[in-house]
Amino acid sequence: MRQVVQLPFSHEEVFQGETEQQIPYHRMYGKQYCVPALTVYSPSEVQELRTAAEAVDGIYCKVMRFIQQYMPDSFWSISWVSIPGLFRQHVWRW
Repeated sequence: MRQVVQLPFSHEEVFQGETEQQIPYHRMYGKQYCVPALTVYSPSEVQELRTAAEAVDGIYCKVMRFIQQYMPDSFWSISWVSIPGLFRQHVWRW
């Protein structure tokens, strides 16, 4: 089991200022989505996570570029999506 270290700060103390700008989803629907805690990883595990995250991000960006280029805005106005124009207005790059 991973070692989880609870920070000696409240949720509000951790997720304010720059941290809140970097992680805007820390609270969703009025509830804490992120907690003030850290999970400890070894350097090799961090590298594995980085490699996997970069691969997933590459796929995500490729799909987003495809959607922006080939899917009409009307596709996004379907009731199950209902966010017309969102993907044409934003290109997320990390």
